[in-house]
Amino acid sequence: MRSPESVGISSAAIARLIRSLNEQGVPLHSLLIARRGQVVYEGYWAPYTRDTLHRMYSQTKSLTALAIGLLEADGKLSVKDHVCDCFPEYVTDRTHPWTRECTIEDLLTMRTCYDGTVYTKEDRTLNWEKQFFEAVPTHRPGTVFAYDTTGTQVLGALAEKLSGQPMLDFLKDRLLRRIGFSEESYIIPVGPLHTAMAGSGLMAKPMDMMRVALLFMNGGKDPAKYGDPNAEQLFPAEYLSRMLGFQTSTRPIPLGADFGYGYYIWLMRDGYRMYGMASELSMCFPAEDIAVITTADTQVMRGGEERIEELVREFIVRDAADARPEDKAAQADLAALTETLAIPTVPNPFAGTAAAARVNGAVYDMEENPQGFESIRLTFTDGGGELAFTRRGSTVTIPFGIGHQAESVFAELQETCLASGGWIEENTFLVQVYFPGEALSGLWFKMNLRPDGWLTAQLLGTTEGMLEHYNTQLNGKKRR
Repeated sequence: MRSPESVGISSAAIARLIRSLNEQGVPLHSLLIARRGQVVYEGYWAPYTRDTLHRMYSQTKSLTALAIGLLEADGKLSVKDHVCDCFPEYVTDRTHPWTRECTIEDLLTMRTCYDGTVYTKEDRTLNWEKQFFEAVPTHRPGTVFAYDTTGTQVLGALAEKLSGQPMLDFLKDRLLRRIGFSEESYIIPVGPLHTAMAGSGLMAKPMDMMRVALLFMNGGKDPAKYGDPNAEQLFPAEYLSRMLGFQTSTRPIPLGADFGYGYYIWLMRDGYRMYGMASELSMCFPAEDIAVITTADTQVMRGGEERIEELVREFIVRDAADARPEDKAAQADLAALTETLAIPTVPNPFAGTAAAARVNGAVYDMEENPQGFESIRLTFTDGGGELAFTRRGSTVTIPFGIGHQAESVFAELQETCLASGGWIEENTFLVQVYFPGEALSGLWFKMNLRPDGWLTAQLLGTTEGMLEHYNTQLNGKKRR
């Protein structure tokens, strides 16, 4: 890998960016930086590595737009086609006239006939694309921007219908394999037809997203020959221009930071980005010829993606120069910093509080609650402990570390989780449970354990559509 200075980026500035993100508590998982087609920095927060598949959430939509572009180039569709004509099996006499008006382009630009996603995200066994045709519209399509992932699900199903392949397989065969996209990557299937979760289900490596970003920055030509006018055109330039160009405003009243939307691409004041929930960001800054990729989980951090974006601009984009001398000291400092990167654990500023002995092993019986939680127990051991709770007759035990992450399998999701805990106040213990796999989310158990035996627990879960019952407040009394 070439040095940052070789393309006019400062190693010291990258280190300042990382330290600023860490100091502000931004839970980053990876950071990749490229300029002039050259990747000059990769950093991963343990347990993530360069080979870890990461949930990319709505960046999946941008790949769906690529699939539609390839099919248009093949003459198998036009973005002006009506979606109902593509799925006659879902059209009935009850299909609303506004649904019949929807075009493929309306779906690509988030201008469907709905004011939001209409599929039942909590139930992945349902046919989500069919639900698009059965819902009651709120307005005529092509008129206003409203974020509707159901439309993307329909386009993913269309890509599979016309190509005869799972959507990602089609993309790999036609495009992605040629730019080095990982073979291990996949899209989570949903529904009775096992259709790709085209709006949010991509599991891929951060470098995969960098390769797509460099394909964009190179005008659809082979990014391995970045900047070469004779490089092979791997993706249709005219469609890519529409995809990355302004198609619609994103606000009812376009004031303030409204830079517009392309085909499943968010425009920025100085470029464009693929964007996934939780700050899965692929940011392209054409004027400076810079691409920056991040993965993270900022779901409980208000404005997390904006914070990342602005810090990237401050330390990388605005600081970029035509050329820089090599800075061996700064490069060594950056390399040492990169080796220390890890997902932070819960702080423990009140270690040694008398509350620990008082609550250790005690069972707290919960007052009646709609979520069905019956009891909570905290047990402490050297360097960690266990959180156990009973809900609707089933007990879940979560080991946690203090000052480190404890790994286990969370029974309800059957997914690996990492958990840490700490006394954040004299009588308040916090357990954070993190899911690094497909769920890409977390659970927080904030427990205020009063000396009089009462427990108030604040629970928060961010797993998309699956752990909503953890968003609650509980009250309980220590069992005598």
